[in-house]
Amino acid sequence: MRPLDTWRTATSVLPRRTALRLLGASVVTVALAACSGKAGPGLGAVALGKFAAGRWEVSAPDANYPQWTLTVTEDGTWKGEYQADDGTGNTSLQTDSGTWSLAGQALHVTIEDNDHTADASRLPESVSGDASAQFDWTFGKRTDGMRATYTAGTKTLVLVRSRHGGDQTITAVRA
Repeated sequence: MRPLDTWRTATSVLPRRTALRLLGASVVTVALAACSGKAGPGLGAVALGKFAAGRWEVSAPDANYPQWTLTVTEDGTWKGEYQADDGTGNTSLQTDSGTWSLAGQALHVTIEDNDHTADASRLPESVSGDASAQFDWTFGKRTDGMRATYTAGTKTLVLVRSRHGGDQTITAVRA
């Protein structure tokens, strides 16, 4: 099954809003789960929360809402904005938001009023230069493996979520 088919299957089983929150949590994880690696010349490691802070342009081609703008703050909040059908056939700007916290190598993300959460474990504590990492990501009762790769020159972070039915790729570029 191709990734797009997998996403469509998931959204046919899950309510659209829940599927969207799953994507939102993935997007936050993309920004916050960036990766440790070898620093290039003159580059020092940056704490993970400091690295993630800022605005990211996110694309997830296999999702119902494939383009997002994600804003992550160092003080532990995030907001994702995307265009979505408002139910009348028109599109309007939609927003999801929440909080995030890091404790060692563990990330906890809440989505809209704490009604959904996501967790990542085995994260690196800092990012430096080009980097990559593998970690576990849990949304609800489901845990998937994640691979993250950051390319400093293009400020691009790619997250591949391994799951039953195929991989899902999410790309974030620092704006």
